[in-house]
Amino acid sequence: MMKPETIKRLQIGLIALFVLVGGGLAVQFTFNRAFYDNQETINLDYHPIALILGALAAAVILAPFAYWMFGWIASAMRCAAR
Repeated sequence: MMKPETIKRLQIGLIALFVLVGGGLAVQFTFNRAFYDNQETINLDYHPIALILGALAAAVILAPFAYWMFGWIASAMRCAAR
């Protein structure tokens, strides 16, 4: 049975992992578009900071939902173990 402190620690760790991986993939896909599509090019001359912040916005906005989801799953596992 998991203690509430352990669940909270698990939630925070999984959220950090979610934001780092999701944000990293978003930025990677922003700079490295599809290699097979020659028309899909990126022009960093105009607004490179806006491109990066726009790519990271999804990971930051979805972080509270992921925090709730990981806590809900951990609580459900705790209740099922009883």
